[in-house]
This record gives sequence, structure tokens and C-alpha cells, in this order.
Amino acid sequence: MPNDWFQFKQFKVHQEKCAMKVSTDACIQGAWAAAEFAALCKPEAKVLDIGTGTGLLTLMLAQAMPDAHFDAIEINEDAYLQAVSNFEASDWKQHLNTFHTSLSDFAGTAESTSKYDFIICNPPFFQNHLESQSKARNDARHSQSLSKQELADAVAGLLKTDGVFCVMFPETEWDNWLSAMKEHGFALLKQLTVQPSISTKPNRTIGLIAKKDTQSLIKVGLTIYNDDRNYTASMRLLLKDYYLKLN
Repeated sequence: MPNDWFQFKQFKVHQEKCAMKVSTDACIQGAWAAAEFAALCKPEAKVLDIGTGTGLLTLMLAQAMPDAHFDAIEINEDAYLQAVSNFEASDWKQHLNTFHTSLSDFAGTAESTSKYDFIICNPPFFQNHLESQSKARNDARHSQSLSKQELADAVAGLLKTDGVFCVMFPETEWDNWLSAMKEHGFALLKQLTVQPSISTKPNRTIGLIAKKDTQSLIKVGLTIYNDDRNYTASMRLLLKDYYLKLN
């Protein structure tokens, strides 16, 4: 059974109210996005986290860019309250705002009229999979609650002309996402393919996306485990600023 909390080096994430707990995939996305965010954006950048859940991705980005300003939206009330609590307990609480709303509603509100330098989302992405008896878990996992087209439409309206969007999908859903993305003329700038071990196929893809094509596509890969089930050197390097037991 998952712990009710997850302790990182600079913050703690409580998760007892959330259907989706802290996962290795989300930590990889957060750490990779944080490094790219710090390299691409000015220190006081404006950031949006779509479907924040526990608030993990916002907290990882805030650790890397403590002077940035963050808006995090969450449609599930319990998860929203969890994120609020986790943000209030962090060192960056003065820069973290949380909204209990859907993406479609948020995109039309006054709070979202100022567009974002950086947007991140770990969306519900499973299609045609068996669903659980928990509505909250279904909403967090299955794309019926937020389709790829709805996500692309909203990001197109919320992202600055020179802004960057980071999103993660299963490898099996990536081509479908690219199709939705290209309808808005988005360009894929950088792609991280994640495979659980050196003997397994990739199962997640994380991408950096912009409104205009400013560079040639960069493709990189990450393997999580060696055959001995220890983290690879690349995995340790990526997460060393966040995981307690990594130096």
C-alpha cells in the first residue's frame, strides 16, 4: 500500500487524499522539466500546472526556480485540498496559487488572461483500458476526463508565443498526441523516451513543445533500472537534487 507521504530533499508531499500517488514517472517528468525550465525561462517566469494532483510537479519546478510564479489547477476537490496543504507547507508557498476548477473553465476566467511562459501537465492518458471502481482514480488515469484535443486547444490559448509546454504520455499514446498537437501548429522541440530497464521497451514519452519551431528536434533517452534493479547513472543524476538517498 502506498505511503501517505513522500519525503523529498526540500519538500514533503502528502498524498492520502489523492487517487494518483507520487510515481517514478511523474518524478522523472518533474526533474527533467525543471532542468529544461531553468535553462529556457527567466527566473520570474509564470507557470501553469494542469491537473496538479498532489502538487508534485509544481513543487519540483519551484525548487529549481524559486522566484517563478505558479498557478496550479485541479478539478478533483480532495486532490485540490491536498495540493493546497502541500504548497502551504513548502518554502515557496508565497509563489504558489491553486485553483479548484476544470481546464476548460480556467481557460476562460480572468485569472488565465495573462498567458504563461511554461505549462506542464501529466494528463489522464489511458484509452480503452479497464477502469477501476473509483471515479477519482478513473478521472486521474483515463482520457475521457480530459481528451488530447481539449488539452491541445487549452494550451494553445494559454501559452505565450515564445512559451514552452511539457507533457507526458504512454508510448502507445504519443502519436495520437502528436496529431492533436500539430492541428495547432505546435512544434516538438525535445523528446525524452523512458524505458523501465535495459531489457524492456520504452513505455513513456515526455516532450517539450512550442508554438513555433525554433530548433531541430532533439531526442534523448533515459533508462530507469540496470539489470540488477539499481538506478542507472543517468537516473541518479536526474533525480539527485530531489531523492533523499541519491547524492
